[in-house]
Amino acid sequence: MLIENTISMKPNRINHDADKLWFVFHYYLLKEKILCKNLSNQFFDYLIPKVNVIENDRNKVINLFPGYGFANLPLSKLSSLKYTKGIKSILGQGNDFSSVPTEYIAFLTQECEKSKSSPIIVKPNVGDVVKINKGPFKDNLAKVIHLDKNKRIGVMMRLLSREFTFDIEPEYLTQNY
Repeated sequence: MLIENTISMKPNRINHDADKLWFVFHYYLLKEKILCKNLSNQFFDYLIPKVNVIENDRNKVINLFPGYGFANLPLSKLSSLKYTKGIKSILGQGNDFSSVPTEYIAFLTQECEKSKSSPIIVKPNVGDVVKINKGPFKDNLAKVIHLDKNKRIGVMMRLLSREFTFDIEPEYLTQNY
């Protein structure tokens, strides 16, 4: 059973068994749906944390750790996880595999659930470089110099060896990561 749009996991199966550990795995992003199906078919408890964010006045669901997830299983089932279709590798060093405390997984689950009711708001800060995606300056980079109370953003742009400033609507910008 998957929790829609926030977390991929079986919430009723978080076991606190002493023989089970939460292992960190690396997976192919484009095969996430197949991976979730394969993990469910093997009855693995797993977590792929997702959070709700508001970016440019749009609600989005994004992976908290893109390409990484957690699986709760005994050490004896680790080879089954390793060869599950969609998984690149299990994190570790040498013959030792990385595991995460159950408390950390519970905290992640709680924070992901919290983002459902109060999404994380992503907006540029003063000093960030942004890309203008609409208007006459489309595809140009600008630096944020101030945030206006009227939801407009003051930017500085260099054009023809001169710097000039202007205010722009947030939906005309995307953050340059």
